[in-house]
Amino acid sequence: VASHVPAWIHVFLRPVFSTQKIFRTDRNYGQIEEFLRANEVSFSPLTLGRFLRKYDASFVDLKTILESSPDRDFDQAFYLFEKLNRIERTPE
Repeated sequence: VASHVPAWIHVFLRPVFSTQKIFRTDRNYGQIEEFLRANEVSFSPLTLGRFLRKYDASFVDLKTILESSPDRDFDQAFYLFEKLNRIERTPE
């Protein structure tokens, strides 16, 4: 089970799923910035901050946004993604 839910909640699921594994998703904002720099994607700190507040340093969401506008910088890709799409988070 990989989740944004705290690991202690999964203790109650053990009787149901005896072979579960718990992974804490990474919330290191610096890694998002390093990823963009390593992939030579330009970005502004303001737009990156907006993304991090909204999506909480999710690489899955970041890659979805970048894939939606592969020839643009992150600022343009994020603007277009916000204008034309949305990612909804629902409880499971």
